[in-house]
Amino acid sequence: MRLNPRVAGQAAEWLLWTQLAVRSAGDLHVFLPTEDRGVDAYVRRRSTDAFVPVQVKARTAAAHDRLLVPVTESELADPSMRIVALELDVDAVQLHDWALLLDPDTVRQRGVHQAEERRWIIDPPIHPETGSSWYPYWTPLAELPQRLLPALAGRAQPIPDPATHADRDRIGYRGELAMMRALSDEPELNVFHAMPDYEMDEYVVRDVTTNSVLALQVKSISLGKGESWGLVRVATPTFRVSDRTWFIVIAEDRHSIEFFDDCLLIPSAALAELGAVHGTYRDFPFRPGPGRPTAVDRFRVPLASLGAAIRRVVAVAGSSSP
Repeated sequence: MRLNPRVAGQAAEWLLWTQLAVRSAGDLHVFLPTEDRGVDAYVRRRSTDAFVPVQVKARTAAAHDRLLVPVTESELADPSMRIVALELDVDAVQLHDWALLLDPDTVRQRGVHQAEERRWIIDPPIHPETGSSWYPYWTPLAELPQRLLPALAGRAQPIPDPATHADRDRIGYRGELAMMRALSDEPELNVFHAMPDYEMDEYVVRDVTTNSVLALQVKSISLGKGESWGLVRVATPTFRVSDRTWFIVIAEDRHSIEFFDDCLLIPSAALAELGAVHGTYRDFPFRPGPGRPTAVDRFRVPLASLGAAIRRVVAVAGSSSP
């Protein structure tokens, strides 16, 4: 069967994400871009809080037993990028048992530079050969999760029960769209969404100029007529303190179906000191708009400036290093 290269590439990516999730028992979590800007995914190891950007290269047929793979210069701009080259068996709809794992320096050192096309071409054997200089870069698919982001013994984290996960009502969905709208005003930011969404980090934001990254969770509350504040609930089974994870809280006026002008942008370390734990949730109140002072006032940000505020936080707290 002949397959369009773009379709083959998409198929290989999804098969790879499945391999990483299953073979790591869920410890590797994949974040996919909401806009394609040169990174196929960010992969996070939940037990170590390490991130790595990944670019997937797939081939369905080899030329003269070589795996000819082009890599653009823009794909090599981030030194922490990992290039994963794979062979896709179209008829069986599965990946072959080995993958080629490369960093940008290796691509530049071993590839052929085509300056006019602004790319490099690598041409390892289609399958690992013990006598080949490419052999050290091959890894069995079963070992790829550990090679990509090493795990630490005894640090595995269980996947939380969906019943104890954050609420999934419509206001939560609308709050996430409001955040996306704010981030879309910042051309330097590239947003990735967790697939699937089962832990604290729902989004990863990357600064394309510095390759720094920040993880975000969005919480939303809806206030009815006569209500001046609402309770923000954070699921404790998935909560952890991380310098690279921040929380956004957005409030809606249920009557007008409009968002209040201010929101909250809170580092996870500070959130751990807010409110109190009740059962499987940490609760704290948020009173949007003007009024008497509250414990969260120092985290207030105008909703219209949320994108710019996140960009500043990414610059300070973000890092793409594993």
